[in-house]
Amino acid sequence: MTPAPQARASIWRPRHSVRARFAIFTGISGVLFASVLAFWVVRGQREQLLEAVNASVRREAAVLGQTISAALAERQSQVQQMASLPEVVSGMMEPGALRLVLERTRSYSPEFEWLAMTDARGVVTTATGARLEGLNVAGEAWFVQGSRGVWVGNPHPAGALKRFLPLDADGRLAQLVDVAVPVIDNDGKVIGVMVGMLNWRWISGIHHALTAADADLQHTLLLAPSGEVSVGPSGWLGRSMAPPGLAQVKADGQSRVLSWPDIGEQLTALAPVRWSAQAAQAPWTLVLRQDPARVFGPVNTLQRRLLFSGLAGSLAFMWLSWWLAGKIVRPLRRLAHTARALQEGRPASFEAPTRHPDEVGMLSGALADLHGNLQARLAELAAYRDHLEDKIGERTEQLRQAADRAEAANRAKSAFIANMSHEIRTPMNAIMGMTYLLQQDAPTPTQAERLGTVQQATEHLLDIINNILDLSKIEAGMFTLAAQDFDLPEVLQRAIDLVGVRAAEKGLGLRLDVAGCPARVRGDATRVSQVLINLLSNAVKFTDQGQVTLQVRPLKPHAGVAADGDAPSQHALYIEVRDTGIGISPDQLSRLFNAFVQADESTTRRFGGTGLGLAITRGLVERMGGQIGVNSEPGKGSTFWCTLVLDAAQAPVPVPAPVDVSAIAFARQPGTQAGTASGGDMSAAISPVEAMALLRSRHAGARILLADDNPVNRLLVDELLGMANIHPQIVHTGAQALERVRNQTFDLLLMDIHMPDMDGLTATRHIRALPGCAELPIIAMTASVLQEERDACLEAGMNAHLGKPLDTQQLFLTLLHWLDLQRQRKPGAREADALTSSV
Repeated sequence: MTPAPQARASIWRPRHSVRARFAIFTGISGVLFASVLAFWVVRGQREQLLEAVNASVRREAAVLGQTISAALAERQSQVQQMASLPEVVSGMMEPGALRLVLERTRSYSPEFEWLAMTDARGVVTTATGARLEGLNVAGEAWFVQGSRGVWVGNPHPAGALKRFLPLDADGRLAQLVDVAVPVIDNDGKVIGVMVGMLNWRWISGIHHALTAADADLQHTLLLAPSGEVSVGPSGWLGRSMAPPGLAQVKADGQSRVLSWPDIGEQLTALAPVRWSAQAAQAPWTLVLRQDPARVFGPVNTLQRRLLFSGLAGSLAFMWLSWWLAGKIVRPLRRLAHTARALQEGRPASFEAPTRHPDEVGMLSGALADLHGNLQARLAELAAYRDHLEDKIGERTEQLRQAADRAEAANRAKSAFIANMSHEIRTPMNAIMGMTYLLQQDAPTPTQAERLGTVQQATEHLLDIINNILDLSKIEAGMFTLAAQDFDLPEVLQRAIDLVGVRAAEKGLGLRLDVAGCPARVRGDATRVSQVLINLLSNAVKFTDQGQVTLQVRPLKPHAGVAADGDAPSQHALYIEVRDTGIGISPDQLSRLFNAFVQADESTTRRFGGTGLGLAITRGLVERMGGQIGVNSEPGKGSTFWCTLVLDAAQAPVPVPAPVDVSAIAFARQPGTQAGTASGGDMSAAISPVEAMALLRSRHAGARILLADDNPVNRLLVDELLGMANIHPQIVHTGAQALERVRNQTFDLLLMDIHMPDMDGLTATRHIRALPGCAELPIIAMTASVLQEERDACLEAGMNAHLGKPLDTQQLFLTLLHWLDLQRQRKPGAREADALTSSV
């Protein structure tokens, strides 16, 4: 049936046509979407550009500040070297000789316009070119500040020196920067000031060298703290050039387009420039100016392209909507015409139901579709039943893949824990090491007290870090226990001794009951000691009066005990720590062994702590096949108990041997574990000072190679070994260490693990393959302290492992042991020892 012309024309009228309304609505929506998208994208691009400009100016300011700081530090070092000459310090150098030294320094560094030395009263005694000699400069800022310490001043007019200096290229008087240091005699008295005055042109040259290669930096300005242009257009040097809005840019740090008097509108960003650590010196300001049309040109082009593309896409989508709407509306329109024809009594024709069904045909078609869908569903169920085994196999494969993903996640967590341990321990090594070095420099009582506070705080922080890492390893299921024979009563007594000082300070009694306990067992002595110390420390912390009792007794024979009456293969121990402290309320007992939990918040405020100790203790106890619990009554005390299952000792009880420091072995020996001592634990027998003295007396001047990529670690170890009169050679990578060992002979190597180019493990394997290096002592010195990382060091061929933060006592004793062994291996070692002893 053909629609009438009037009906055909109405399809183009939105008021009478759903098709037209739908097409127009989709077209307008597309235009609006394109506009919003273009605005959002361009705004984001602008913000990114502005942030990039801000980051660029901060980066350039940092580079400029660091470059100028390094240059000034080098010139300051030159002045300090002259001031520390023995002839200058003693006051015995003739003026002419000193003037020659000053002139020579100025010839090496022509940026020095004037070098001079004054006496303690401020009178210039010697100067380059004899300029201003005899002039009293006691009122000059550089003399006043230089008498107190090293001083680097701000640029200032030449003053009395201007008559000796030529004008700058722009006709301005020269600006000078003071570098002054005190001259101190052997009695510690200031006898004068050594000063060098640098021409500001030199600083300007550094700035021009940094900005000349980049076209975006051609209009860069350097403003003095007072706002004058220090580096910039020659016509504006020494003048203030502050366009409207500059103060706001400086206040909030956001780039803006400002109108400059010399080059017009420019996108402007600011950043402070510091090249001196002296608080009295205000920062300078680096001004980055860029053409906004050049900066925002790509963004504006992108906006136009987005708008054009959005408009074209909207038109295309409008046409597509019109076409699709026609496909949808056309059958309805034909049905409406048919209904109207029937209403008017005109004959109406219907197309075949299979193509244009009426209501009955639609119902028939719907029923047919429903039947078809039902048949398809039944076929699918039959197919599912026939392929059930395949489905089970597919599900099994999915479970296997899920298990693989879980294992990969577990490995990733293990790697994360190892990396975090390394990254945290590296700066802790610097803090604790430098604190120890400062304590060795004969500080004043106040300084010693403060350093002690720093040391206690860092040790406490290290304990927290270790606890968090232990808890993470326990929760990840990556915690491994060592297996070695140890003396159980000795471990129990050591735990009592470690908390004894704190108990004595509080006036508490400590009681140990080990009746019936086995003398030697096999297990992880360190972790058993950690469980005991955690429980005892908590008991002492929460007890103000009375006593704390540690009781250990064997339980009934464990399942691992031999049934024929022979010696048991395992020991089940019951450990109990009783105190007379504040006790714990019943509602708090259920969550006491959770991480980061204590009895209540008031307890946390009063007694401190992280709440990790009991959570770690529970994990350790469960790893050792035991259980842990607590019985407590508020106001009467608490009883913490646990059970441990330990293997019977495999080796016979060792015969006590005379104590000898040289017999200490801090690494793997035949028949021993890494980190044990063949001659007993000597870490408590001698102090770090005594260990250092032994090392200095036996091995002063030993040839040691240190390989570490961290400059702070290198400085720390160099200082520590220097105390023992050992000055190691230092390299930064494993490849450098390998090359150095090929060409030189060393007594011992200290090797970091994580280094660029070649890591410490690879370098150790290559060194072991070199002729004559099979027995060369190689000590791992690293922040990688996990058990698997220690094992990797020993498998690579290293002899011992020193974890960071470094234990000074363990460092000295380890070096003493391996240097003694190395000396005994060399021919003539006994004669050299005898000669050293006689000297």
